[in-house]
Amino acid sequence: MNSKPVTFYECNYCYSTYRTEQQANECCKCKVCGKEKSKWIITGQLGHFCEKCARKEERERINRYYDTAQRITLAEYNELHKNDDETGCLFNGDVYLFYQEDGGNGLIDEDLVFGTRIVRFREQFKDVESIVEDWFEPYTNIEENECSARDMAVGYDELITFLRGWIAKQDAHYYQPDFKTAVIIPPMDNGEEEEEENKL
Repeated sequence: MNSKPVTFYECNYCYSTYRTEQQANECCKCKVCGKEKSKWIITGQLGHFCEKCARKEERERINRYYDTAQRITLAEYNELHKNDDETGCLFNGDVYLFYQEDGGNGLIDEDLVFGTRIVRFREQFKDVESIVEDWFEPYTNIEENECSARDMAVGYDELITFLRGWIAKQDAHYYQPDFKTAVIIPPMDNGEEEEEENKL
């Protein structure tokens, strides 16, 4: 007989299986305080933390970014981005602040925030030839074919021309924190604070 029974242990929170009971018991315990926690707090980025320790770890991570970031003034940041199609977005470690859209209200009580980078759809997908090659990869990789997407696709040049034109028209974008740039927010004087409060 060449087989034998094998025992596995399952974590009660995330249902991962382990060879030993100790591994299963330690699976979903916070690696800082040792408390068990819900599976919803488990993240690939932070690892296994309870909610309280996860918030603390994230804040410490953000603070480390602040310590190493290049610091510039808000005026300098605006000057750097004056030619962007979409401007006026900063990141305070928790949320994005669209300070030009809200008249600066989003910067009240802020003194140091991160800059952002714009990620544009049209920039991410401008290499249309590679996109089409990926589409046809299951067919061109067959040994007997030995050809490229250009050889196989009917109307290849027409498709490339269409995709280039369509992608160039897209305005979709999102923002990413620029953890290498910390923007110093100037303090408001009393008159500015009262003016902002009157706007609310």
